[in-house]
Amino acid sequence: MIKSLLVLSLVLTPLHSNVESENPQPSDNCINLMKERDAKFKDRVFEDVISSSEYFNNYEHVHYFTSDDLSMINALLGKENTQIESLRKYFAGVAQGERRLYYVLDDPTHRAFMLYKNFSNENVMIELKRGEQGWEKVDKTVRKGKEIEMESLRCEEEFQLERLLNQIFSL
Repeated sequence: MIKSLLVLSLVLTPLHSNVESENPQPSDNCINLMKERDAKFKDRVFEDVISSSEYFNNYEHVHYFTSDDLSMINALLGKENTQIESLRKYFAGVAQGERRLYYVLDDPTHRAFMLYKNFSNENVMIELKRGEQGWEKVDKTVRKGKEIEMESLRCEEEFQLERLLNQIFSL
């Protein structure tokens, strides 16, 4: 019994000393790996989302914008723009990866499409048309999509374990 407690204390002491920092952070290398993994995940999500709509196959000049892009456009303009601000509500809500606003330059109807994958693995496309007061929803299409898995990283798992141990030992 005493030997078991001694062994346990010898094992836990180094662990405790490794987790004493109050706010452990992943290494810079791990952060870069997570960013790369996240970008690949978003790309795989949108490959599936776009593949569920034939519309985008008909055009060559398809561009997308994120919520951050809209903020940068407003910053460049030096003021808020009502057309841009009317799009913000379509970025609200949860999605796998992110929500993206697609705009086709060579489409004569001047429509935009909010695309995302919801957590039921459905691919959602909201068709928007620009009106005088801002962008308005014209149609919403929901199609069955593929489940896209995000790979886990060993360094991220080790960081999560370190953070958990830190919380346990700080009690």
